[in-house]
Amino acid sequence: MARISLRNGLDRDVYQIVKKIEAERESNDDGKQRKRRKLTVTEIYESIKRSNSSLSRQKRKPLEDAIERVLDFRKEEEQEAEDSDDLLEAAEEAEKAFKREERSLLNRQMTKHWNIKPAAVTAVTAEDEGKSTKKRRLSIEPEAGNGAISDASAIVSSKTTTNAVASDVPAKKTLKPSKYGPEQIPPGSVALAGVDVVLEELNRCVFARIEKPENFIPFGKQPVGVIISGPPGTGKQSLVRFLSWETRTPIISLGRYLTETRSPDKVSKVMTDVLDEAKKLAPCVVLIENLDKYMAKPGNNHSDFAQEVTTQLQLNLQRLREWEEGDRRIVIVGTTSKPELIDPSLKRSDYFARSITVNVPDTVAREEIFRVHTRNLDIPSDVDFKALAVRTHGFVGADIRAVVDDANYKAGNRYLDMEYVVAKNAAQTERMETDGDSDGNRVKYLEDGRRQWYDYVRDPSYINKTRVQVSHQNFLDAIAEYTPYLRREGFSSIPSTTWSEVGALHSVRAAFQVSIVRRIKEPLLFQKFGKQRPTGVLLFGPPGCGKTLVAKAVANDAQASFILIKGPELLNKYVGESERAIRELFTRAKSCAPCILFFDEMDSLVPKRENTTTEAGARVVNALLAELDGAGERGEVYVIGTSNRPDMIDPAVLRPGRLDKLLFVDLPTEDERVDILRTIVRNGIGGTEGDEIEAIARDPRCKGFSGADLYGLYKNAMDACILRYEGGEPALIREDWEAALLQTKPSVSNAEVYRKIAATLHHQN
Repeated sequence: MARISLRNGLDRDVYQIVKKIEAERESNDDGKQRKRRKLTVTEIYESIKRSNSSLSRQKRKPLEDAIERVLDFRKEEEQEAEDSDDLLEAAEEAEKAFKREERSLLNRQMTKHWNIKPAAVTAVTAEDEGKSTKKRRLSIEPEAGNGAISDASAIVSSKTTTNAVASDVPAKKTLKPSKYGPEQIPPGSVALAGVDVVLEELNRCVFARIEKPENFIPFGKQPVGVIISGPPGTGKQSLVRFLSWETRTPIISLGRYLTETRSPDKVSKVMTDVLDEAKKLAPCVVLIENLDKYMAKPGNNHSDFAQEVTTQLQLNLQRLREWEEGDRRIVIVGTTSKPELIDPSLKRSDYFARSITVNVPDTVAREEIFRVHTRNLDIPSDVDFKALAVRTHGFVGADIRAVVDDANYKAGNRYLDMEYVVAKNAAQTERMETDGDSDGNRVKYLEDGRRQWYDYVRDPSYINKTRVQVSHQNFLDAIAEYTPYLRREGFSSIPSTTWSEVGALHSVRAAFQVSIVRRIKEPLLFQKFGKQRPTGVLLFGPPGCGKTLVAKAVANDAQASFILIKGPELLNKYVGESERAIRELFTRAKSCAPCILFFDEMDSLVPKRENTTTEAGARVVNALLAELDGAGERGEVYVIGTSNRPDMIDPAVLRPGRLDKLLFVDLPTEDERVDILRTIVRNGIGGTEGDEIEAIARDPRCKGFSGADLYGLYKNAMDACILRYEGGEPALIREDWEAALLQTKPSVSNAEVYRKIAATLHHQN
């Protein structure tokens, strides 16, 4: 890294003041040797403001920047001074050792003329005193031709020789390790499952190209930036770190250093330093976590910091393209759970040219994730991971990991409960044998059992361990108590409503089997008929006829993700917010495909544009049309809408390719009323015979009843049953139904209006 220099006059003036403050601090210490506290920018700034110096009139920002540069400069000066002191000390030690050896040689030369038998002498340098070092024998050699000691007789320790040489050759300055070093990934620290396809795509897109770049030269310039998107907890960062460890490719986290900075003025330095370090380590991967957090598109949450990060990243990506040297490559990998919030300028082919999506795991992937996270646990053979995977629809990898941890915790509690019972029984038996059985002694038994259990917790060997495994029930309890991330973000769990709870509507069921259910369950069958777009269905008709119930049964039958949207929920008074909510809704649905979007009261969301009083209403319709058209691929996102007044919906929404399947749900006929009422009673309390139910459903007083009215009739009958109930098994009798028929009236008075609307729509389509 280049040495810091004080270029302008402001820096030099601040430097003099900093030196003066340091000198004053040294004089106040009275010459005592103590570790000095480092000066801070705030401390120096306040000192300047209190002084009469002309610098006190400077603006705060430029002055603080100058102080920061000077402190960095002083830090380098002090480091150089320490290195120089170490070098001088080493040279002085080497010189002393050399002089001692010189005196030793002179003494041996003088004793040469004494008629004393030579003896072996061991030479130890001063540096080696008190240490366990390797020593060499000094043997007395014959005189040289001139009567002096030969060079061979002056054999000294290797350390002495090294020190002597060091006195003549200046030592190199030791390079400090970079602050922006690569991450250390311990083996086995990243566990992945259910992402084989994404793992292979990431390897092809990034790691294979930087490990063997020469193989891709014929294909032109390779991407320098890749975005990995997907819901939180799906393992985006883990994918990168896993492949980094597998391929032994260094990885540096730029996002971590940007989080520490949070200052627009320092972004350029941080990014340049990180990429300089990456160039030294190349081939290398630079990871930016939560790309949308640092490089948000212009809007409400846009800031100077985000703008500076985006600008600097664009500049550095261009430099990386120009820098590529031989077989050395660097790729920037960004992760995000909200790709729609990223600055669009970064998605150009020069920057982040590739995008990889990590979807919510399906049933097979969830089963694999369960097995990976439980491989180190004691799991009995009766744990059904496939059944657990089915029950955790919409769970991502992080959710499953949390469920496994909670199940393990519950098993640990069960283990301690069992040991507590053992300890309590042991204490009670011992007391009864010595003190007898009495109320006072029973209290003591409990206290002793509790105390014995506490002793067990402190000393695991106190009581023999009982083997407790993580049971299937532990997992079920953990799943029931846990709320997955997607559900917290607005996704609904798969509805529990089944077709057995829906009476009549057989033609509607058949239409949904072809339009949605079998497309999701049997995708290979529909591939034989060519690529087909996901279908949109509009259920319309009088209120209370089971439209919402049907949509829930479809989602349950298809076992697809389900998002329920009440029309007005997406409307926002701020310009652009309603359109953004619609885009985000479809983005979330794509991430957990197959998914069913259920729009209730659709006429309130997309009314006819000519009837809207503001431009905002028209923009909402246009945004939904763009998503229904699949300007971007809709994937396996199916749309079901309901409305009582489809004639108020903008006609463009009902055209082919959008909500083109129109299903009219009329008031039930006599036969359908029988089927519906039987279904209601079957799922409630019994007591009424089948023939009696049929008679009630065909009663003229039930004419014009909707499904909701029939359910209201059943509730009123239950109320009557409760009033006369005197014990035993509750059951509905004829008198209860008669009381209910007197109270219940049809809720739909203008059924013909809906039939005319249906005829008009079918004629138009």
